[in-house]
Amino acid sequence: MPPTMPSPSPSPLPATSSPAGKEQLVQSLVSEFMSEQRKEQEAERAVLVAKEKKRVPTLVLASLCCLAAWVAPFPRPAFEAEAPPVAYTVASARITLNLAASRVRAFKAQHGRLPETLLSAGITDPAILYQRWAEGQFVLRLVAGETLLTYDSVIAPNILQEDIQAILNQTGR
Repeated sequence: MPPTMPSPSPSPLPATSSPAGKEQLVQSLVSEFMSEQRKEQEAERAVLVAKEKKRVPTLVLASLCCLAAWVAPFPRPAFEAEAPPVAYTVASARITLNLAASRVRAFKAQHGRLPETLLSAGITDPAILYQRWAEGQFVLRLVAGETLLTYDSVIAPNILQEDIQAILNQTGR
């Protein structure tokens, strides 16, 4: 028996010679091509989404590290501001008392009497204690550090002023 030739395999696309058949064939190929393109794009999108999901925690972690570095307390400087000398603090408190006494004396000169409270004389410092005495006399007290300062209206105000000037000259301020 003579060897037989294998029969050609049937073509997946029908062979048509009519223009309508060719157009249908082209439409079918374009449709299949577009379908393949969509599948590839969806696969690429899925890969990008997966990468983005991995990137978000990394970005969050990097942001938190930057924030922690910014908020972290810095080491204290080797030098610290010195507290003012006690003499300076006392001199400052004496000036405050002298100014308060001036306001009380001005109130008395304007109204003919001592004020009921320091607030009525325009003094708002709650650290100053005020006592009225008979015959228009008063006492002011203020604590400066561990020193209690007293201003007595009976003592000449110039003495207090001289003390303040002497202390300021000693401290060099």
